[in-house]
Amino acid sequence: MVYLIDASVYVFRAYHSQLPDMLDIEQRPVHAVFGFARFLGDLLERTRPELIAVAFDRRLASSY
Repeated sequence: MVYLIDASVYVFRAYHSQLPDMLDIEQRPVHAVFGFARFLGDLLERTRPELIAVAFDRRLASSY
């Protein structure tokens, strides 16, 4: 099985679905990174893909 993941959608979902109470050492919220990493880890564990690629959209001035 081969997967191509549109990562921006999943980062956006993680950002808006979790409380921003996880902070890094400089007190910046990292809940979106945690949520995306958890999604990716769960996907890899469940599906065991042969190949996987993760793509991010180009940053726009109005993006998050």
